[in-house]
Amino acid sequence: MAALGDSFEYACGIERLALDCQERHVLGEDVDIRISLVDETNTRVRPDRIAREMANGNGLVALVGVQSNQFPRAMDIAVCCANRA
Repeated sequence: MAALGDSFEYACGIERLALDCQERHVLGEDVDIRISLVDETNTRVRPDRIAREMANGNGLVALVGVQSNQFPRAMDIAVCCANRA
């Protein structure tokens, strides 16, 4: 049985999917897909800034590979973005 990959591998997979969608214009020629990867291990995550960038209501925040001990923080980020979008 193969072991599951770590969070970084999951994030890279999501990024590859997003880049493919961006290159093929799967949402339409007039849709701008901007991709930002942030790892909270080495970067301060500012949910208020993320929410402001998505103020027009369009956007996706993917919390990838969240471990159970990180769940409360993930929920804080999700709630902030959901309430501002």
